[in-house]
Amino acid sequence: MILTLRPSSVTIFLLLMRLVSQWSYIVLTLDFFCGMRACEIKAVQWKHISWEQRKLSIRRSKTPAGWRDPSLNDTCLEALRELHGRASALGFADPDH
Repeated sequence: MILTLRPSSVTIFLLLMRLVSQWSYIVLTLDFFCGMRACEIKAVQWKHISWEQRKLSIRRSKTPAGWRDPSLNDTCLEALRELHGRASALGFADPDH
């Protein structure tokens, strides 16, 4: 049996995760909205994000068939911008980080 979440349930779930753990919130946001795997999320660097085009470049795959550039919705952009702000404050906003 496959269970699906209603959009309102996803929103509530993500809000709860945001309160519990910022890292979990970002991981789940990218997983839900971009279809990213855990190893892909761990490999994201700032240079992979196109803020203007609202896209994320995923090149963490054994073959080019797994490469893709998912669109970033407002929720994903907000989460990544918040993370980038925190990283900048700690000196970790270099494109290769």
